[in-house]
Amino acid sequence: MTTNIATTKKQSARLLQCGVSAESADMYYQVPITLSQKQRGEDILLLKRPNKTLYNIDTPAWSLSALLALLPKRIKRGDCTDYTLNLSCDGFFWDLEYTYARYCGEDDSLVLLEDADPIKACVQLIEWLTANNYKLNEL
Repeated sequence: MTTNIATTKKQSARLLQCGVSAESADMYYQVPITLSQKQRGEDILLLKRPNKTLYNIDTPAWSLSALLALLPKRIKRGDCTDYTLNLSCDGFFWDLEYTYARYCGEDDSLVLLEDADPIKACVQLIEWLTANNYKLNEL
């Protein structure tokens, strides 16, 4: 099992298509600079300083904490119902959902996304939010 600590280049491209600002990324992929790195085709994942300007050849990347910071903790639906963001793990899958707790203890889900990779679930939720005209947190 491989563990990702940040979005992949493809996931980053999807976030940028959703209008997520590259400035909100806390990491970035740098193009290989040494001959051995170029031969192996490896990318270098680096932490991004807050005042760092990315070059056109750099690809922004978001850690799980940066992705969670983009997600609004509460969203309102057209009928003024408040839905709260919930993150949970059953040991195998990560669930990200916006729920409305009813008075009798039942939950209504507005959206539920489930994946073994929490970063992938966050990217999918950001895509869902922007496609449904919900605003992300600004960092």
